Amino acid sequence: MRVKGLFLATLALVGVMTAFAFWLAAGLPPGAGVPTHWNAAGEIDDTMPALTALLIAPVALLLVGLLMAALPRLEPRQESLERSQPVVRVVWIGLMMLMIVVQLMIAGPALGWNLGVSWIAVAAGALLIAL
Repeated sequence: MRVKGLFLATLALVGVMTAFAFWLAAGLPPGAGVPTHWNAAGEIDDTMPALTALLIAPVALLLVGLLMAALPRLEPRQESLERSQPVVRVVWIGLMMLMIVVQLMIAGPALGWNLGVSWIAVAAGALLIAL
C-alpha cells in the first residue's frame, strides 16, 4: 500500500495548522484562554491556554499520520490491507478534515466566530457516512 502522498499531505497540513496556531496565539492577550470543551447544551465549560489548545489538533493529526503511514509495516496480512486500501484512504482523509474542524472550533471564539459545537458532530457524521 502506498502512503507517501497522503503522509506528505498530512505533514503539510500539520505545518499549516501549527503556523496558524502560533499566529493566532501571538495575536491574543497574554494568558488568554480558548475553549476546549463544551457541555451538552453547547456552552463552553472549559478553556486552556491559547497555544496549548490550538496545538491539540495538529499534534493529534501528526500522530494519526504516523500511525497510518506505519500501518503497512505493522499489518501482517498485506493482501487484506491492499483490498482495504480505499477504506484506509477515506479514514485518513476524513480524520484530516475532522482535525481541521476541531482546530477551527477551538480557534473560532478567538476569531470572533460563534460556530456552535454542532460542527464537530457534523464532521464526525460526515466521516461515518463516507465510510
